[in-house]
Amino acid sequence: MVRRTVVRLTDDLNGTEIRPGRGETVIFSLDSTSYEIDLTAKNARALRKALQPYVNAGRPIKGSGRRVGKIDAKTRTVK
Repeated sequence: MVRRTVVRLTDDLNGTEIRPGRGETVIFSLDSTSYEIDLTAKNARALRKALQPYVNAGRPIKGSGRRVGKIDAKTRTVK
């Protein structure tokens, strides 16, 4: 007997299934708390667009030791 486990990612915002290569896990921080959210490509773009004015006005913090980047939802590897 063979057992196969299938993992399906869903958009944490609206519950849409994320097909391979059509979404990502986005990591962001606010008020000293880090968050991770799985989003379709469309919702990831919308999040970045909404945050862009604040990112532009803010200052990056370097050397904080925090993991920064995005994770590909298909492979779950940091880019």
